[in-house]
Amino acid sequence: MRSRDAMLEVVDALASAGVSATIDPRNVNLPGVWVQRLTLTPDLLCGGQTMRLRLVLVAPDVGTEQALDILDDLLDAAYKVAQPNTGTGTTDRTVLLPDSATPYPATYYDVDYQITD
Repeated sequence: MRSRDAMLEVVDALASAGVSATIDPRNVNLPGVWVQRLTLTPDLLCGGQTMRLRLVLVAPDVGTEQALDILDDLLDAAYKVAQPNTGTGTTDRTVLLPDSATPYPATYYDVDYQITD
């Protein structure tokens, strides 16, 4: 399986949980999740690969208090599909999306995902 296909599996699972998600930042619908590939590491013992994904949960620019509520709701839904499994929790930041100068409130976390051949 190619990494793009594996990423689209995660996007589809998020969509099934009611979360708008994409691997292309140009297509993020707010509120929504941008799924990024961080690393791709071969698994020498069992074949396949481990792909580290970053799930960037992005809220619209609606003020801090409302954005936090939106991000918490996104986290609850995303955790049902892909829980953080890299030993680190979530991190808050702002994110710029293509064709926008607005820094949107965001939270991200990383997930290791196994890809088998």
